[in-house]
Amino acid sequence: MVFFLSGTFHGAPQCRFGMSISRFLNQCERWAESGPLRFSLIIIALYFALMLSVFRCGFQTNDDPAMMMIASGTGMCTAPDEHLIFTNVLIGLVLKGLYSCVSSVPWYGTYLVATQYLSHVAVLYSVLTWRYTRRYAELFYLFLLTIGVYYLTNLQFTITACYAVEAGIILGLTALFKRADNPALPIRRMLLAAGGLILLGSMIRIDSLIATAMVTGPVAVCLLWPQRRNRSVVRPAASWLALTLALIAGTQVFHSSYFRRDPAWCKFFEYNALRLKFNDHQWTHYDRETKAIFDQVHWSENDHAMVFNWYYEDDQLFSADKLRTILNARAWQPPTSASQRVADFCVSLVRDHSTWTLLLMLPLFVWCGLSRRTTLKFAMLGLATAMGLLLYISLTVKPPPARVYYPLLANQLVFCLLLGRLGSNLSPHATGQWLLLHLGVVRSNAARQRELVLTLAFSNALVPTALLVIAIVGAVMTDNREFRHGRTLAKNAHLMRRAMAEIKPQDDELYVNWGGAMPIESISPFEVPHTFDHFHMLMLGWPQRTPFHEAMKQRFHIQDLAKDLINRSDLFLMSVDYQNVCFDTFAKEHQQAELEWKSCYNNQRFSIWKPYRAPPTQYDAYFEPNPDNALTSGAHFRRFQ
Repeated sequence: MVFFLSGTFHGAPQCRFGMSISRFLNQCERWAESGPLRFSLIIIALYFALMLSVFRCGFQTNDDPAMMMIASGTGMCTAPDEHLIFTNVLIGLVLKGLYSCVSSVPWYGTYLVATQYLSHVAVLYSVLTWRYTRRYAELFYLFLLTIGVYYLTNLQFTITACYAVEAGIILGLTALFKRADNPALPIRRMLLAAGGLILLGSMIRIDSLIATAMVTGPVAVCLLWPQRRNRSVVRPAASWLALTLALIAGTQVFHSSYFRRDPAWCKFFEYNALRLKFNDHQWTHYDRETKAIFDQVHWSENDHAMVFNWYYEDDQLFSADKLRTILNARAWQPPTSASQRVADFCVSLVRDHSTWTLLLMLPLFVWCGLSRRTTLKFAMLGLATAMGLLLYISLTVKPPPARVYYPLLANQLVFCLLLGRLGSNLSPHATGQWLLLHLGVVRSNAARQRELVLTLAFSNALVPTALLVIAIVGAVMTDNREFRHGRTLAKNAHLMRRAMAEIKPQDDELYVNWGGAMPIESISPFEVPHTFDHFHMLMLGWPQRTPFHEAMKQRFHIQDLAKDLINRSDLFLMSVDYQNVCFDTFAKEHQQAELEWKSCYNNQRFSIWKPYRAPPTQYDAYFEPNPDNALTSGAHFRRFQ
């Protein structure tokens, strides 16, 4: 906030503190003018060093730590693998090579943070190189202190991809507008850097590119439409767009062909497309009306509950043909009505305090534009497009989560940094002068203060000052919330490390993580992979039926997971109570086994259970060590007692 509070009231004498800040800012602006790229790299590096020392960086969902384990070959993988499912295989190949060469570096978390770093540098560089005024730099710094903090502390590949694409679009449009002002200006490097960011975002997640392009595309077309007859702008724009789209298409073709060459992966994607409506979208349901459909494939109500809760390990019972038969037997619909899904999405927006910051800051970003009408018009167009896309997702599939709607809405603030520079001369606003008066930065006597108060009261200075105060409130809310969230992340990471130390996993033990019962998102993005060298896990979620999932089962000689969980002592189940009830019923129906459950480990975050067949007599003898069969001995089980 020091940049806003250091504004100068022309004609009034200043105190030494205000003059010192003004001289410092003038010196920074001279450095930025002489080397904007170098200045951007240094400033953003200092920002990341400060934020990472104050705030705790953590994964928002369990998808990222799962992909980190895949790339590093730890936890759920037996060796480093390039198939990250959601991310392009080219990035997977690079991460696999890095982990294979130097496994002691957390490359996955580093690459996400590095992508955000490059995106911030691109946006700041665009601010500094075209129609620069201190106002837009101040707005960008305010963006860093709010949205930037959220992006960094809630590390997620979808959010990172959206921001990379948005930063590339901002940089590319800035280059084209610079060419419109000066037809002889070289912009090739800026366009190549912009295309590289867009390409990187598409490789991190192609869905993020599509969503961001749908939101910002109409605004970008409207902005460039007046230049449609300017050959100095049209030619580089067409070449840049064609080259970027060609590279994106090439990487996606390579990604698809890389998976298609392996029959095991083709089988996985075929099955994955079927199971989506069972557990991810949750469209199927078991009741009196649909019971006949499930009877055709010999499924009980509990069998459907198992798939609904992410357990579909039995290749015969939960085969692709049976899933296809169920889906084709009825036109399944979402469990809630379209109006209910829209209402749920709106409620989630209201309850998510992170979105409040966007609403508190957007008016200030619009007001500070050279042409407020132009800025407001295009900002509302982008916001309406984003909301339309999010509502469409809610109507057709399900309410989008925060990792989808937050970057699409927050990117409107980034776009305002470009929109605000469209117009003629900057009208003199007295932004921050009201606060300066009360903070003592402006030194004046009582008469001068009264004169200044009257001047501000009957001018347009009160409006930007009020908007600034509102934006500062939003920034304080965000930083306070993320700081408290970081303390929770640190506590959860500590509990996870302590759990690993207490469990002491061994190479001949396998832990089945059912539906994310073990919160692997508590793992720090900068966690050294060696922490999980001896921790082997089967994750009953989207990684099921993948080749690396099957490779883990082959390593432990698993033919029937349910049967082996009951009969072997080297397999343990991480689950919650309702999952144990489902598994207990499943064992009765398909294994003809009455189960007993032993709690092997329990902390505030997750529990480890050992199901076993209850014999008719004293069953404690069932777990006596058997030296002839190490797999069925009770040595592992007794270690937790």
